[in-house]
Amino acid sequence: MANTHVNAGQAVVGIVRLVKSYETSGENEAVAVATPTGRGRLRRLVAVMVKYSDPVTKNVTVTYDAAHGAAYDATLHTIALSNAATGSWIPTTDVWLAPDDAIVATAEAGGAGVTAAVTVLTEER
Repeated sequence: MANTHVNAGQAVVGIVRLVKSYETSGENEAVAVATPTGRGRLRRLVAVMVKYSDPVTKNVTVTYDAAHGAAYDATLHTIALSNAATGSWIPTTDVWLAPDDAIVATAEAGGAGVTAAVTVLTEER
């Protein structure tokens, strides 16, 4: 399970919470981060970020994991790194999640001696 950190802030109407889910791989291991489910709140995807310890040519896949089952899952975006150590994706349209839906970001193994860290930011309402 991913590490999760929640920061609460006052919005114009109601409370908005920024939720950061993150995980770091071991050397030459893939890493996947899934946003928490079952929190009872509507969520919006804010950003996905990845950092490898050395430049790589790898992909990070961002997937919508639907609570209704795999038939409803969808790949939203692929962050393609080409001889780079960092990458990110900020959706240009709102991606809303029901309480039991999740975003899963999966970074490929980086190679010998290379680690990866993936962060997914969502906003709870």
